Amino acid sequence: MRVLTWRNSGVPSGVAASKGLSFCRSQEHMNEIRSQAWVACFESAFMELDPKRLIERIDTAEAAIDARLFDLRNDSDHHEERVLITDAQRTLRSLRKMK
Repeated sequence: MRVLTWRNSGVPSGVAASKGLSFCRSQEHMNEIRSQAWVACFESAFMELDPKRLIERIDTAEAAIDARLFDLRNDSDHHEERVLITDAQRTLRSLRKMK
């Protein structure tokens, strides 16, 4: 099981190395991804220590991810963000099991 963690650059550690991907064409592109609501919701869930609030934060993050995926449904671009979303979803599932 791999847990998603965020480095200062905003790229989950382990993702680029494990998948051999060169993430984000530019810092501007990374900033665009980091500005998405789902990222803040995910980080909030990931950092939550209170078990009672954890489930609420996971639910919020999953809803934000679902909304973003809905926005991207007809867009063939955003590969990097889709990879990050997939890893975030796995992490949220793991957090839910650990509660």
